[in-house]
Amino acid sequence: MKQLFLITLITVLTVFINVGMSYPCEEMEKMIKELNKLIQKYEDEVSPKFMKKLKKIVMNYQLDTGVQVSGVNEPQIPKNARCIDDFNRCAPSKNCFRGQTGSYHHKDSYNGNDLRENYVEDVVTSGCALKLTYDVTANKGFVGYYSKLKGADFSRYTKLYLYVKGDLEKRFTSKFKIELKPNRGKTNFYMITRINSTWKRVEIPLSKFGNPQLLKRMNELVITFAPEFVTKNAGVVYIDDIYVQ
Repeated sequence: MKQLFLITLITVLTVFINVGMSYPCEEMEKMIKELNKLIQKYEDEVSPKFMKKLKKIVMNYQLDTGVQVSGVNEPQIPKNARCIDDFNRCAPSKNCFRGQTGSYHHKDSYNGNDLRENYVEDVVTSGCALKLTYDVTANKGFVGYYSKLKGADFSRYTKLYLYVKGDLEKRFTSKFKIELKPNRGKTNFYMITRINSTWKRVEIPLSKFGNPQLLKRMNELVITFAPEFVTKNAGVVYIDDIYVQ
């Protein structure tokens, strides 16, 4: 009887949260934290499957609003996905394919454009995130970040995912270019748009990059900042948990 009452109570609260999920406010924050208290208090009395769903609701709220709720941070890369990079080494290092990563500059960009990579701890996505400080105010050339994929086969996957947000204090572009480059041939690029100051999960169908046959042997993932693509010529963007599924 106690378990039935508890499940009913949590379900009602969950419905209210789902209805108001896109309207972050003080009342919604209180509700989500109350739900988290119930999760932590009664976790052993409710089925693991039900608890997993509730934790996902709390995590989604954090990602949508930037409000951090303690006790529910979990890895963002699903077990059945193929990690490209989670940045949790918190320092310059190789990615999940043991491929090299780093910043690059177009030859015309050495006249003032710049990109610096750092790694910062993040309370929402847990672990560390990649911090890209870019500057293309010289209005010529471009800068970016690359991650070598060492011939990985992406042909059996359907989507590319990553988390992204901008730095509210230091400003940021609301869009940038991302590419998946094969060993041979040429794929399309994709524009990531509507970036804001809270974490957003970006979902890109791999079909957007063109011929699926080219995805069988991948060379690198590339993020590019160029004057013609960005909405702010200098700023800071954070990236985390890049994977295909």
